[in-house]
Amino acid sequence: MGLKLFSNPFLLNSFRNGARSQLTYALVSSPCASPVLFAVLAASAASGSQVLSVLTMVSYALGYTIVIFLSSLLTGFAKQAKLLLKYSEGITKFGSVALILAGIYYLFIGIKWFIGG
Repeated sequence: MGLKLFSNPFLLNSFRNGARSQLTYALVSSPCASPVLFAVLAASAASGSQVLSVLTMVSYALGYTIVIFLSSLLTGFAKQAKLLLKYSEGITKFGSVALILAGIYYLFIGIKWFIGG
């Protein structure tokens, strides 16, 4: 049964493309995600409770993967919906402005924390 599944060229190509994109994502996101993962690992190890450690790691995994899942799901919906094409330039500009404002906010919060205010 399993071998017949990959005899279908469409499924095989989908699997290959998915594996490539996940490998690329893993290589790109690793430098950003590793410090957070190590902090979560250290916090869960320092808790001293196996149950709390498992809950900490499960909540980290769910929080990390749900963002990726939702963004890929919404991207797929956006590609399917022709209605959004006429608004794509405005959506891109809004997203860009939102990211810049969030970056400025976190920069000021970081500077305030660093100075001690």
